[in-house]
Amino acid sequence: MSWFKSYWKVDEQEQMVLEARRKTPKRITIIGLPSIVLAGVVFATVFGIVSATHDNSHGANNAAHSVANSVKAVCDVTLYKDSCYSSLGSVVDSRQVRPEELFLLSMKVALSQVSKAIEYFNYQNHAVFKGFKDARTMEALNNCRTCIEGFENAKEALKASVSSPVIVLPSLHGLTRLEAPEWLHSKDRKLFITKDLKKKKADIVVAKDGIGKYRTISDTLKHVPNKSDKRTVIYVKRGIYYESVRVEKTKWNVMMIGDGMTSTIVSGSRNFVDGIPTFSTATFGM
Repeated sequence: MSWFKSYWKVDEQEQMVLEARRKTPKRITIIGLPSIVLAGVVFATVFGIVSATHDNSHGANNAAHSVANSVKAVCDVTLYKDSCYSSLGSVVDSRQVRPEELFLLSMKVALSQVSKAIEYFNYQNHAVFKGFKDARTMEALNNCRTCIEGFENAKEALKASVSSPVIVLPSLHGLTRLEAPEWLHSKDRKLFITKDLKKKKADIVVAKDGIGKYRTISDTLKHVPNKSDKRTVIYVKRGIYYESVRVEKTKWNVMMIGDGMTSTIVSGSRNFVDGIPTFSTATFGM
């Protein structure tokens, strides 16, 4: 009976077995506890690293997404969207997402491109100029460059050269309007430019107020010689002349002058409804 033996003296061999059994769970417990702690530390470390990596990756994705949206918002209003995306997308970072920062960055990119273009077309460094070895091609390129340099002061030269013709043009236009036909005699041409022609050169004066010899234009024409080779100058003074004037084909070289279109006025009253043919209703005909 094992339960009964426990109250009595146990032999030495059994005592050793019992002691060994009691120590074994303690050893397992002591050894197992550090293992659990170590596993926990390893697990926590791995979990922390994975979590941090996940958080950093998630944050980086958010930053990249924010940058992409900012670049797209700026480039969508430009004329060349693809060029804007490629130029800004390669230099912008997560710290430059505000519109004003992107604008300044785009200006820097543009200035950089302009500098590259200037450097590319620099005469001394341009590979095209260095690539040509033959004298003929180099001379042609030098001539082109000389031609371009000749336009540097073209603005001032053209301004001085063009201003004079522009100023003279109105006066030339006036002379063109006064230009007489070839069949007109030289003496008759002078009549067009003579000052006070109506006072000094008029052969007949017509005056509505009766100051002159004739009161109507029609009466004056009756006294003009037929088929005359001499120019007959008729001065019609200011006034409204209610008549229909007809210069017959036998009245040659007749010249009429007045005091202006608002001062010397001829007004007829012939109409087709009055039984007069349309051909004969002209106020001033010949």
